[in-house]
Amino acid sequence: MSAVDQLTLSNGVCILTRTDHRFATAAVSVAIGAGSRHDPAGQGGTLHLLEHILMSSQVDRADGAEPRPLAEEIELVGGSGNAVTGLELMLLHAQVLPELAAQTMAALASAVARPHVTEEHFEAERKAVLQELAAAASDPCDVVQDAYIRELFPGHPLGRPVGGTAAEVQAASMEQVLGVHRDLLASAPIALIAVGPLTAEDVREAVRGTGIDELPRRTAAPARLALAPLAASGPVQEWPEEFCWLSIGGRSPAVDDPGRHAYTVLSHVLGGGSASLLYRRLRHEKGLGYHFQSWNRSYRDGGSWRVLVGTEPENGPLVLDTVRSCLAEVAAEPDPQRVATACRQAAFELLEEADNPLGQAIQLARGTYAGDRPWSAAEDAAALQAVTADEVGAAAERLLRELSVVVRPEADR
Repeated sequence: MSAVDQLTLSNGVCILTRTDHRFATAAVSVAIGAGSRHDPAGQGGTLHLLEHILMSSQVDRADGAEPRPLAEEIELVGGSGNAVTGLELMLLHAQVLPELAAQTMAALASAVARPHVTEEHFEAERKAVLQELAAAASDPCDVVQDAYIRELFPGHPLGRPVGGTAAEVQAASMEQVLGVHRDLLASAPIALIAVGPLTAEDVREAVRGTGIDELPRRTAAPARLALAPLAASGPVQEWPEEFCWLSIGGRSPAVDDPGRHAYTVLSHVLGGGSASLLYRRLRHEKGLGYHFQSWNRSYRDGGSWRVLVGTEPENGPLVLDTVRSCLAEVAAEPDPQRVATACRQAAFELLEEADNPLGQAIQLARGTYAGDRPWSAAEDAAALQAVTADEVGAAAERLLRELSVVVRPEADR
């Protein structure tokens, strides 16, 4: 894997480029180091709505024809594009043929720096977001994850749902959302990321005149916010009468804490793959789960580790006991061979994602926090393979002490 070329503009915007002529396509993206935790108080969902607005921003065309929405422009040149907003990162990205990479990067940069949005487009995107929220609210698998994060980070910005509430989105105005956008352009880390057969200078040249190089200089990153102490959840008092989803887990270390790797490995020890301990106990021996998964996510102030399982309510208590007993087994006597397998799986998962240009671009956006910190997939893979059984056991023991359990839908009362 070739090295990443980092070019920093005078205003602090980073251009991260991995030139690789082996790829037949190129991936380009603009990453903004802000997410739902940066929504103004009482205005949840603002950044998610902004993401929709930016992707529908009207893009000027080289032939002078009528401008088209950014998402449409990407598809009409034969590529694919998308955007995502998380707790701490917004990412707009596209994958295109190499000869179209420069103009696509210019379109992404222009949409972020100088979006062209009318009230009509704003209202259309607001309606789309409301439909997205309604769909999520009807799916307990989505609902349980928002509820879990809220329980894990009570009173903290990380506990805010990415989409906000329907009432907050309905109350939002285009002026308010674009005001938040202007604030982000003056403060949040921003990175232009390209992977494939192009160079950093190609990207620099492509974005001249888009407004990216005219943005204000980045301000210092905000101070970290302390997390309130967390107590373990009490027992589930009532189970629903229908198929339900359980999110079981706890806090994990922050993104710059080397201890986070043990939690990622633990998510493979108790993952949804057929080689995991939880798969053996939950599926092979007891037949209690068809689809379940486990993962760890790290943020600036802390992280979250969880197992997500769907089950019939009559099996809920046994599913919960099985997850607890597996954690206790790993905490008491972690199997070195099983941990070594999980280390390899975690490293493979990381490197597999980097086997295509879009996967690498997304990794660079997340790993560097939009160019705000050094990061290397190879270094992370090596750190994952160096995790010891004792470290994984200690992670399991800590999770058991303050285990959070959330079930959705909630039982009728």
